Amino acid sequence: MPLIKESNFHPPILCKNYHLQTIYPALFRSVNGLNYERERLELPDGDFLDIDWERKGSKQLVVVCHGLEGDSSSQYVRGIMKKFTSNSWDGLALNFRGCSGEINRLLKAYHSGETEDLHYVIQYAIKTGNYNHIVLVGFSLGGNVVLKYLGENSGNLLKEIKAGVAVSVPCDLEGCGLEMERKENWMYLNRFLVSLKKKLKEKSHLIKGQIDMERAMSAKTFMVFDDAATAPIHGFSSGLDYYEKSNSLQFLHQISIPTLLLTAEDDSFLGKSSYPFEIAQKSDHFYFESPKYGGHVGFYQRTPHGYSYAEQRAWEFISKHGPNI
Repeated sequence: MPLIKESNFHPPILCKNYHLQTIYPALFRSVNGLNYERERLELPDGDFLDIDWERKGSKQLVVVCHGLEGDSSSQYVRGIMKKFTSNSWDGLALNFRGCSGEINRLLKAYHSGETEDLHYVIQYAIKTGNYNHIVLVGFSLGGNVVLKYLGENSGNLLKEIKAGVAVSVPCDLEGCGLEMERKENWMYLNRFLVSLKKKLKEKSHLIKGQIDMERAMSAKTFMVFDDAATAPIHGFSSGLDYYEKSNSLQFLHQISIPTLLLTAEDDSFLGKSSYPFEIAQKSDHFYFESPKYGGHVGFYQRTPHGYSYAEQRAWEFISKHGPNI
């Protein structure tokens, strides 16, 4: 019953506010000491993915997936990459389609349930780097991708994948979409929608009547935007169909390797259904830890090494549960 009932995360007194935990690390943190080497992968469908490497000559690799409208330069990605590579691991930061600074070629982009690109990248890494020990780490949307991938492939998971960690995950997409409509989240919601609409507009020449562009561009909620754009672009019948098929909640009980979900109680992005206490209690492999504080992908703490609690906790978990480290 791997439900972690007590967390060791204790933020500074002045940093317990969830807005501060969410905003401060994103805007004011700077993770140095990384020298990414970018590689472009040409995909079978004619599109491309940009991945960023930190190579140490190891046979152990951490693959990191960013959140909605993030990328490999997001400080939480750089933080986890630095934590692992400073311990002599290789690191690979995946930029989802259209998130590397260059718009992707196809109308298709990325979404919360898209796991095929992650699988392609893992296969490529194994083939070219001969890795025998891979762990997956995902944040927010990227965390949903990681959890869904591990659950839906539990019966035929690549043998090199040994463990996973996910942070601040919207496990129930519909519930989280509704939470984002609350007044306290308006600034986050607006920021995401502005970015998503900008990318959609840049692809207007590819749309050719496939979506209701006017409705998508006027959307004021995720629910409307996903129903108008995300769903039809990616083959779903509606926004609700997209949420139902892409949420990781339905796959958590199938996870068959040690996997940690770290989600703060005060994460304003998430609804109650994204806190899978009961699933963790019944699982042999899925661990759930929910500190009182932390915000959304925050977990800021004042320590000499500069790592967030999420980065420190991910390394501790992998060190304990991942074999041959």
